[in-house]
Amino acid sequence: MGKIDSARQCAEAWKEQQHMSEVTEGYPEWGINQPYQRGEEVKYQGKRYKCTQPHTSMREWSPDITPTLWREISPA
Repeated sequence: MGKIDSARQCAEAWKEQQHMSEVTEGYPEWGINQPYQRGEEVKYQGKRYKCTQPHTSMREWSPDITPTLWREISPA
C-alpha cells in the first residue's frame, strides 16, 4: 500500500471517529445494574441505543447483544 492510500485510510478513520463522537455526544454511558425506562437513550461502544422495554441492566444484557431490550439508533 502506498503512502497516499495509507493517508487516505487514516483520514477516513478519523472522520468516522469524529462522526461517532458527534452521534453519541451528550448521552450517558450504558452501565451495569442501572434501571432503564422505555425510550431512554445511552451510548455503548461508540454507538447510540434506545431502550425498548423497562429493565435493570445486567452484564449479560449489554445493548449490542440484546435487541429485545435495546435498538441501535446510530450508524455502525
